[in-house]
Amino acid sequence: INANTDSSLLKNIEDKSNLYRRIFNEHFKLRQDQYLAYDNRNIKLEDTLQTDFGWNMNIPWGWIKIKTNKDSNFVWIGKEMPFQWIGISYTDGDIVSEMNSLDIGQFIWDWPEKFYKTVRFNNYKFILDEMPFNGSIAWRAKGVWETINKIDAKGGPFCSYLFYDKTSNKTYYINYLIHHPGNNKSIYMRKLDLMIKTFSTKI
Repeated sequence: INANTDSSLLKNIEDKSNLYRRIFNEHFKLRQDQYLAYDNRNIKLEDTLQTDFGWNMNIPWGWIKIKTNKDSNFVWIGKEMPFQWIGISYTDGDIVSEMNSLDIGQFIWDWPEKFYKTVRFNNYKFILDEMPFNGSIAWRAKGVWETINKIDAKGGPFCSYLFYDKTSNKTYYINYLIHHPGNNKSIYMRKLDLMIKTFSTKI
């Protein structure tokens, strides 16, 4: 981007803001596709989760298994520098169609204490809406998480999706969160969102 004067430059940016945003998003996705490419992935972990739980997701190197529980259909993986978690659980059948928005909100609200045990969601900036997700319509929640133990206080942004998958006849809940105090978290959150959107139950 160039211009003869500062005012011309600012006007150019304002007039073409949507174009520049689209170009940035396209290039960002291309870079992340390389990040999620086969050679840069933890294939061993991917194969283990696919065998044990029947779903697949592109998982980059550096991510490790924190906990899995076949009885509760729960998978928890994580990465450091910065601190990032992804949690995935599922229930047989379509429970989403049986719930109203209040039930959905309560399900999402209760989930971290039930599965992570040590964290919970905060009311601050909590948003619940519906969004497309890999060919389905998902309930999406966004907001702030925090540790229950205030002595070891941590927190940061989170995002969750709850959706019914026709292929497997299961309802999936996927959560991701980050702890990166004093630093910009938006790029990491976008990376996490691209990562979880490689989730698939098609073998």
